[in-house]
Amino acid sequence: ITDATTTGDPNVPTCAFLGGPVSRSIWYSFTPSVSGSHTFSVCADAPTATTVNDTVLAVYTSAGGCAGPFTQIACDDDTCVSEALQSVAAATLTSGTTYYIVVWLYDTPAPTAGNTAVQLRVTAPAPSF
Repeated sequence: ITDATTTGDPNVPTCAFLGGPVSRSIWYSFTPSVSGSHTFSVCADAPTATTVNDTVLAVYTSAGGCAGPFTQIACDDDTCVSEALQSVAAATLTSGTTYYIVVWLYDTPAPTAGNTAVQLRVTAPAPSF
């Protein structure tokens, strides 16, 4: 995340503590094959390999793809258990729709060495038979 920027990002997510500041975003796109509640987590205890200490995560839809405009459908700042400043958010998604998940570094200083990795874990609903 060290060299990431905020170029093209949506506005600061509504859940960002004190309205931000956020910097250095990592983008993911996700198109679920099953409708239902999905969880997006960068929590180290999820488990993920995330080492960034403080994150903000938001989930968006966009009729214009990566160019926007974006509609925020979920957001989290500071909800993980063992790394309390990392993020996890749940949203009810529709199969076949592309969603954009943006993970920011909270604050503006560069992350310290060894605290630069972001890994997103997606948990989907169990398939019904």
